[in-house]
Amino acid sequence: AHLPFSDEKFTRVYTKAISHPHDTLALYIQYQGETFGILHAAAGDYYLGIGGRMVTIYALYVSAKMRGTYLGGKVGIKLLRLVSEWAKSQDAEEIHIHSTSGIEPKRTDKMLTRMGFETYGGNYAAKLTL
Repeated sequence: AHLPFSDEKFTRVYTKAISHPHDTLALYIQYQGETFGILHAAAGDYYLGIGGRMVTIYALYVSAKMRGTYLGGKVGIKLLRLVSEWAKSQDAEEIHIHSTSGIEPKRTDKMLTRMGFETYGGNYAAKLTL
């Protein structure tokens, strides 16, 4: 949340997703040319484990002006339902979401918990001074 958005990186990530459709998912929800939600996920094997498949959601974002509104909730839920269906088609056993942005963590937790997700581990960050 503390870094400015990069159109260049956004384009690079979504171009990669489009060119690897067998294991990458890129979704966006737009209305009248304005993007209200995005999701980027990939399917693969566990990092060091044997067997099992998982989907990792790298980005799940609802625009600031939509967050906290009825429509914003529908956007978030729609993105999660779409990725869940895609994860099933990938024979995934789990979906992992790494919530590292720090944007409204209580609201994020409430939505994910209501949709059947459970807390699993945690995210930590340390600022380094040079």
